[in-house]
Amino acid sequence: MNARLGEISAAAHSDFCAVQPGEPADRDPAILRLGVERTRAALQRGVQVRSIYHRSVHEHDQTRDYIHAMIADGAEVRASTLPGPRLVIIDRQHAFVDNHVIKGEGNSGWHLFDRAAVAWARSIFEMFWDHATRWQDIGPATCDPLSERQWRILRELDAGYSQQQVGGRIGLSRRAVDKELATVREALGFKTMYQVMSWYGRAQCPPVG
Repeated sequence: MNARLGEISAAAHSDFCAVQPGEPADRDPAILRLGVERTRAALQRGVQVRSIYHRSVHEHDQTRDYIHAMIADGAEVRASTLPGPRLVIIDRQHAFVDNHVIKGEGNSGWHLFDRAAVAWARSIFEMFWDHATRWQDIGPATCDPLSERQWRILRELDAGYSQQQVGGRIGLSRRAVDKELATVREALGFKTMYQVMSWYGRAQCPPVG
């Protein structure tokens, strides 16, 4: 799998898209250097490189340094707390996905090159890309900007309730909930609730009242 992926990515000429949803883990520095070199070579050939990582890698020194090196070379990186598939798409012609066919082969994968399958995989990538937060916009998790009421609203949303349901559960009108959430977005510097909830997933210190 890695050999085939390396071969195809080395020949990429237009775009390289990847979703890396796993939690961060220390890796062999030599492998990371190879990754940086491959990314740099692709960017120098004019390839557009876009990658999505799990939000938790922002707190992992080794992975964060690797991502900063990619960005410095011109790659685009976003992060998300949404669960997603491990996925690599190259030149809109090749897709690499985890094995979901053969049981007991968790470390294997499939190289897809059927036009329809690759186009479908690309649509999945774009959906995750649109809902992810730009790496440069991620800041340290902090509790200071929000009030207890705002934390409570976010806890209810995180539990799966809609904005309309949240109001009834905590004694606020829908309009009041919407106003509080607008204040939250402004305080955090975010445009969407997807970004807010991604930030919420990293902030570990809301009051529990």
